[in-house]
Amino acid sequence: MKSEYFTHLSLMIALLAAILATPAHAESNRMKRKAGAFAAVNQPNPGILGLNVAYHFADVLRADAGYASMSSSLGTSESSTSTLGFGINAYVPDWSLSPTVGLHFATVSYSGNNAIEVGGFTSNGSHLYASLGVDWQAESGFHAGLGYNLSFKSGIGGSGYVALGWFFDFLN
Repeated sequence: MKSEYFTHLSLMIALLAAILATPAHAESNRMKRKAGAFAAVNQPNPGILGLNVAYHFADVLRADAGYASMSSSLGTSESSTSTLGFGINAYVPDWSLSPTVGLHFATVSYSGNNAIEVGGFTSNGSHLYASLGVDWQAESGFHAGLGYNLSFKSGIGGSGYVALGWFFDFLN
């Protein structure tokens, strides 16, 4: 299991080094529309459906924060979880369609008397996780992304994510 983490981490570090070493020539669509919002499956992780806000500080760097919640009831038993997360993602400069690598932190709050599991969490907790994927932002501001999240917390593992949203030019 540890070798799997080191392999994934090595790949992410190599991709990040390649992204940061790529010379910039022209702005991508990320710099034309810097602030945005998106809905995502598993972002923040864990989260069935998360609502996120993001800002591109540079053509190679975006920060985001998100919230996800879910509830379950079985007879008279009810439980709910909520996830609050934030992270930073790196991109290839100039590319509107770009590979991306990120580092994120999320905290999970659990309440209730019914066992509910979301992304390996069955109680309160937090974790640091990395993401590896592809991200596209159109000139109009439309955003789509997909990839894989890998938790550094033992027993949590990894999961895919899919994101759709919109970015705007009001904070440029």
